[in-house]
Amino acid sequence: MENSWGWSAGIFFEDHWKTRIHQVVELNYYSLSSDVFLQKNPLSPGGGYGGEQPVYGIFNNTSFSHLALSGGIKYLFTSKLFAYPALEVARTLNPDVDMNKTTFQLKLGAGVNFRLADMILEYTYGLKHGRMIYDPSVPFVSTHRNRYLQLKVQVPLYQFR
Repeated sequence: MENSWGWSAGIFFEDHWKTRIHQVVELNYYSLSSDVFLQKNPLSPGGGYGGEQPVYGIFNNTSFSHLALSGGIKYLFTSKLFAYPALEVARTLNPDVDMNKTTFQLKLGAGVNFRLADMILEYTYGLKHGRMIYDPSVPFVSTHRNRYLQLKVQVPLYQFR
């Protein structure tokens, strides 16, 4: 996968369920570039040739927008370090571009809890295979799986007491 751009914005709710376990629910808007959203694949099906071909074709420099809801737990190892596994359900906002209207991802993050914000390095792994050719008239096409790494900063705007 090549390095590329994308951004997200959202809100999150964190419930201090236990001393070391916090429940987290996030609602995010993602805008990912085609290089992030559409993976590259080997040129030959058997993988005999070492090169890669882009799967996006005419979707180069296209933005893929999603609205996503995720739920997970923040497990605190210390007062500063935590792990964050979560399950995410995302719905596409551009049905003309995305054939799969709903996608599912597993997320695993490692983070640092600062006084005013959390910083999380998060790996997202798609559970649903997306089509490589976004033309509904093509019956048999190869698929790809979305995987990407993102750096998130979560800043609480309001703390419930």
